[in-house]
Amino acid sequence: MPEPDTPTPGPPEPQGRFLKMPYDLRQPASDRIGARMWNPDDNRLFPPKAFGWGYTINFYWLAHPLHYLAARSLAAWPSWTGRGWQSPAGRGARHGRTAPIGVPGASMPSMRTSTPV
Repeated sequence: MPEPDTPTPGPPEPQGRFLKMPYDLRQPASDRIGARMWNPDDNRLFPPKAFGWGYTINFYWLAHPLHYLAARSLAAWPSWTGRGWQSPAGRGARHGRTAPIGVPGASMPSMRTSTPV
């Protein structure tokens, strides 16, 4: 029986990680470069490069340092307090507790006590 062919190493994948650093060898595109270098939706100060190996700077966060601190602290808010729920109406909501974060359709039990009849 002939032995199966061993796969020959081909060109590297166009994007991935090498030595725990991200790389992207795809052809540079202006929209991808812009999305990595000025992106308010990305909470990372150092996102992966749009082309090459390593990281780049998200200059949006350098231009708006207070927004960066607020975004970083709000992202960690439930873990700081130990609370797993938030009211959709924000602070001061009078509608009681709502579902735990990430569980759509679930609701927290009511804190009201009923008197026996």
